Amino acid sequence: MAYDGELVKLENGRWARFSHLDVVGVGLNPWNSAILVAVELEERYQDLLDDAARHLDSKSEGTTSPRRQLRLESDAHGQMAVRFAEATVH
Repeated sequence: MAYDGELVKLENGRWARFSHLDVVGVGLNPWNSAILVAVELEERYQDLLDDAARHLDSKSEGTTSPRRQLRLESDAHGQMAVRFAEATVH
């Protein structure tokens, strides 16, 4: 199961970020629901994440280091940056 904000590399090699999307029915039978969708990131973030993933791969070759996750975070000015985090086991 994915979580809101999770980064994934799609089968086509492109990066996407999961986001909740509210879905609202209209007409005689209105309903509200939410779905989790993977939204492909802009090209500049594709390159940033590819570089970060290559860095992680090169650091983990031949080691038994714990699995790491990439997180795409934004600061107060809207600038995006990749952060490395230890993966949590569920």
